[in-house]
Amino acid sequence: MDGGERLRIVSISLHEGETKPPNRLTEAELLKLMEENGIGTDATRATYPKLIIDRGYAVKEGKAFKPTELGMGLIELLESVDERLVTPETKRRVEELMAEIEAGRIGYDEALEKAISEYLPLYKRLEEGLRRGSFEIAESIRAALSTRT
Repeated sequence: MDGGERLRIVSISLHEGETKPPNRLTEAELLKLMEENGIGTDATRATYPKLIIDRGYAVKEGKAFKPTELGMGLIELLESVDERLVTPETKRRVEELMAEIEAGRIGYDEALEKAISEYLPLYKRLEEGLRRGSFEIAESIRAALSTRT
């Protein structure tokens, strides 16, 4: 198509609605995403769904996980400190270091040193964020506990 051509409008429509949250993950979808992102091993991945429910981060509604106020509050706090704290890359990096040790490419001490140099700055920022956000997360914990009893 060359510039300056006229087009005839065939139809125009206006749709009014609200945005919807993304679909909730099922256990199978969560495990598949973890595998695709290199998080955990075949043996450890299976424990994560129960763990997030036991810790009060999510509840199961039917087959899907629904985040709790505590879970959302934790994610929001971590994200406000540094997005790397909520992305798969951070957990995958730890898994990669463990795989390098297992393959004999690096020693435990070297892996530990690398992990500390990468994660200590994140930890310090998280610690400061927790101090700032402790009131909000305490409120989320109280709310989560009051709905469980």
